Amino acid sequence: SVLTSNNLYNWVSVGEFTPYDTSEFDTTGFDSTALSAPNASLHSITSHNNLYVTVGDEIIVSKDGYTWDTQWSFQSKLSQQFNSVAYVTSTYYQGYVAVGYGNAPITDQSGFTTINPVSRIFTSTNGLSWSEVLPYLTDISLNVVLSSNNVIVAAGDQYKIYASLNGNNWTEIEISGSTKTDNILNGVYANGAFVLVGENGTIVVSYDGVNFNEVVSNTTQKLNAVSFVDHTFIIVGDNATILRSTDAVTWENVSLIKTEENF
Repeated sequence: SVLTSNNLYNWVSVGEFTPYDTSEFDTTGFDSTALSAPNASLHSITSHNNLYVTVGDEIIVSKDGYTWDTQWSFQSKLSQQFNSVAYVTSTYYQGYVAVGYGNAPITDQSGFTTINPVSRIFTSTNGLSWSEVLPYLTDISLNVVLSSNNVIVAAGDQYKIYASLNGNNWTEIEISGSTKTDNILNGVYANGAFVLVGENGTIVVSYDGVNFNEVVSNTTQKLNAVSFVDHTFIIVGDNATILRSTDAVTWENVSLIKTEENF
């Protein structure tokens, strides 16, 4: 489903009238106009120059937020999925990067072909024509992609982090002294810092996209997303976990868990 809003209160969604909330414990509105979009599971969205690009089972784009069209599809019965997309403006690459995972037939040197798990990385300079980065970078899922003005970072399962200058050539980043294998799920680049979050309270931080350090989160909850708002990093996770930090290093747990609410 896709929902759009010009004011964060009145929303328009794909399909039939869809309730949505603008206040606590209440349904205060419903959409009045159905959008046109393919029926696909979607996980991430970005935009640049009035082009919206969202990814999931497919890559779907829109120039107005109302009409959406499939721009790229795997055309495969094997499991495939994009998890994240970002628009990159760096020294050596300007364009979109989408990452995910899937399964693909791989033939070894003896000519024997097997189906193997693979990462997926696609690039596009205009959001309309997409090319896959080959050979496959790894056999794990890449869950998030983000960038500074100098480097592109992709991260995913098994605590794996990769860096690239141009979106095509990638290098695995080693976290010094770490033996963790937790999955990295989300990340943000803001205020000069890459902040990646994931399972078991995982937070890793880098100021150059190459040297990453583990940060103490004081929680073992799965951390699902991170954002930067009003000079503050905010992380949200399972069981109503909320962490905040102004420097990406020292984190305060500001979770508020209500066990009983009156409706």
